[in-house]
Amino acid sequence: MLDWTPGDLSEQALWEKWLTSESVRAFESGRIDSQAFADATIAEFGLSIDANTFLKAFETWIDGLFDGVEDLLVDLRPDYRLATMSNTNATHWPKLTEEMGLGRLIDTHFPSHQTGLLKPDREAFENVIRELQVEPNRILFFDDNEINVSAARTCDLQAQIAKGPDDIRERILTVHPE
Repeated sequence: MLDWTPGDLSEQALWEKWLTSESVRAFESGRIDSQAFADATIAEFGLSIDANTFLKAFETWIDGLFDGVEDLLVDLRPDYRLATMSNTNATHWPKLTEEMGLGRLIDTHFPSHQTGLLKPDREAFENVIRELQVEPNRILFFDDNEINVSAARTCDLQAQIAKGPDDIRERILTVHPE
């Protein structure tokens, strides 16, 4: 996507703009369809492509689980209640749950396009706490984005940055040594 911008954004700036983008938030909360999302995103980011090109590329942005994720989830499942809390959309969700197997590996899901709630908004975390019916400090929350981790901590979740399955294993052992 960076190649399609006017060249005025760094990768980090593009990521930050994406996280706060009104078109992205509307799509990932289920308020607009993919065509409206593409049109709005192209306008908002000043992209040099048409909507069809954008949507075809966007479909490929989710291309597989990190190596080791499936093994991690299989190992954790007997001892932990696993859930996802994902800012996602109707385009990517079937790939994540069906093609990549998260639907069979994890029982409880909180996809933003279905809940209408997005990280890092407080309401998204409160919804998870309410739906799981557990004390917030009993929830281990992992995310690769500091903004989301900080927001989770304000809701009393045990939140940690994790960049992959090895980070998650290490942090679980730190919090809950065997």
